[in-house]
Amino acid sequence: QPLARDTTLKYGFLGLPHGGAKAGVLGDPESPAAERAARLARFADRALPLLTSRAYIPDSDMGTTGPEIQAMLQSAGVRVARREYRGSLSGLYTAATVFESARAAVAARRLDLGACRVAIEGFGRVGQPLAEMFAGIGAAVVAISTRHGGLLNPRGLDLAALVARSGPAGVAMADAAAAGLGRQIEASDLKFVDAEILCPCARHESITREDADRIGPSVVSCGANSPLAPGAERRLWERGIICVPDFVANAGGVLGGTMEFAGWRRREILDFCARHFRPRVASLLLEAERAGRQVRDIAEAFAGDRVARNKALAEGGSRT
Repeated sequence: QPLARDTTLKYGFLGLPHGGAKAGVLGDPESPAAERAARLARFADRALPLLTSRAYIPDSDMGTTGPEIQAMLQSAGVRVARREYRGSLSGLYTAATVFESARAAVAARRLDLGACRVAIEGFGRVGQPLAEMFAGIGAAVVAISTRHGGLLNPRGLDLAALVARSGPAGVAMADAAAAGLGRQIEASDLKFVDAEILCPCARHESITREDADRIGPSVVSCGANSPLAPGAERRLWERGIICVPDFVANAGGVLGGTMEFAGWRRREILDFCARHFRPRVASLLLEAERAGRQVRDIAEAFAGDRVARNKALAEGGSRT
């Protein structure tokens, strides 16, 4: 499974001693809290042997929060440590590494980040803070999208006004367009707008192989898990577009959660991303350029080696 594989690579890239797994629960993420809790409880009941043995350790992702996962486990009788699932900043930390990855890629392209235009697919827990990070350094966020549609303003969107209009179902794009904040577009068209940077931060495989032939931005920094369908990432590379793969660019959620658990503060984690994560991505891009290979190839080799070493250490420890 690509999602589970990329999660394994993410842990390997960060050097954390875990494997990767993915599971999903079918349901409307905007349904009432009680309905979501009931669905999660049924999932926990089915997966109970894996949960109690801690062979599988779930966490929040699209449509769920840390407290919801904590409640799910507790409803199933699974012991949860006091420090687990307390953090609520996973989206912010994911946004931070997507942002720093884009900064590294823009520098590799020798572009002025402050003069760049940015399109962000998904304007939720990752996309919203990411947009604010770009705006904070002077870049123009020209397009956003949610499951309810997209909004385009070539001069740059008024993020404060959009955030003020954002409710439980996200931004009402038709209302935002009627208020003069931009032109309403189809969500699927966001990836083709005139911009230098594209950040897919919504669902998996939202960019197809055919889409990759039409994408205009010269930098893609992936905030979602597996947002590119098979063949799409290679096609971008063939067209000379830098794509920082998901297991690198969106590693901030895992990284920040681990650091929070260890007692790091929010500002310290964000500073770490700027001072240490961005240079690591820059070195990957440089190595890929020198080798004439995809960034994913270089990053996978690095992450895979660390996974193998961690696995060998774990297996060796179990025999002693």
